[in-house]
Amino acid sequence: MINTPRTDDARFIIPQYIQCYDAEKKHHVVEAKFAEQLATELAEARAETERLKKEQTEDSVRLKNVFMEDYSKLKSFEDVIRNQDKLIEQMREALDATDKYWLHSSATGRRHNIPIVHKVRSAQAALKAAGGARNEKI
Repeated sequence: MINTPRTDDARFIIPQYIQCYDAEKKHHVVEAKFAEQLATELAEARAETERLKKEQTEDSVRLKNVFMEDYSKLKSFEDVIRNQDKLIEQMREALDATDKYWLHSSATGRRHNIPIVHKVRSAQAALKAAGGARNEKI
């Protein structure tokens, strides 16, 4: 036999006088107790395979759920970033409009509240520093 060392070790040839067919061919057999032991081990191995498949499926479902939860958090985080970017852009536009108003009012001789002008300039500088290259116009 091939790749069955335990079976090969346990087999024996039926004596020729017991063989009821094909007397020219030698018939190899094993004891019933040994065959029953192999059947039991096979059933246990199949049960273990099914248990592992079930466990693997449960692990896959668990991993999928964790992934979907993390993906949902990532999407929420991306939404927050998008909203923050919109707010920053709105702040930038408001500061630009305020700056244009002051330039116009300066040209017409109006006086400005210097602390507010300083705060606007500080906010513009902070936005420029935080925004990098996309804020070159500030």
